[in-house]
Amino acid sequence: MHDKIDTMAQDQLFNSSITVSPILSELDSNALHKHFAEVEIGILDEEESHLKTELVSLYAEQDQTPPWPLGISSMSQPPSRYQVPVWEFFTDERIFKPHRDENFYPLSGHDIQDIEEIVEQAAEAVMNSSNGRDSKFHRLVSGYRLFDPVRGVDYITDLEFADVDGNKQMRRVHLIRPIHSTRMVEGVPYVREDTDITMVWHDLWVQ
Repeated sequence: MHDKIDTMAQDQLFNSSITVSPILSELDSNALHKHFAEVEIGILDEEESHLKTELVSLYAEQDQTPPWPLGISSMSQPPSRYQVPVWEFFTDERIFKPHRDENFYPLSGHDIQDIEEIVEQAAEAVMNSSNGRDSKFHRLVSGYRLFDPVRGVDYITDLEFADVDGNKQMRRVHLIRPIHSTRMVEGVPYVREDTDITMVWHDLWVQ
């Protein structure tokens, strides 16, 4: 069976099969599993492409620019100029945060894990692109991070690459960790944090 799957895969009837027999060896089982997993991935890719086309046309009908990524909420508008979200600037060693006592801290804990992961993803995306296949990732120059409670976490990374001749190139990559789903947390007690204030009024008369 495993030697004939490439030939049978040309038949759409085989690709839509519910059961296949006889399976005579572990090689047959692994080959069939690999093939039908690829078939399912192809179906999902087609559905995703169709949804993207529908979303773009829907925004075009309303004379609106589609958000990036498609299907993810745009950044929420701040209620006032005093509540504008602050982008956190980071390098490969430090992160700058809007704290009162100190404005930068060494990368540690979840911060370094988060930034290392998005830098790896950004570098991989560049090297897998048509313009970056011959490039080699060199280092993170700097980046920015912003948390939006509706959209997720946005990142802007400036990465340095070297081509085959050793020439340095800068690439800027925008990434996002979207919030795919939310849920209500049940059973949380309500806690009042109000403070009682006693106001003493003193009348002042002026003649």
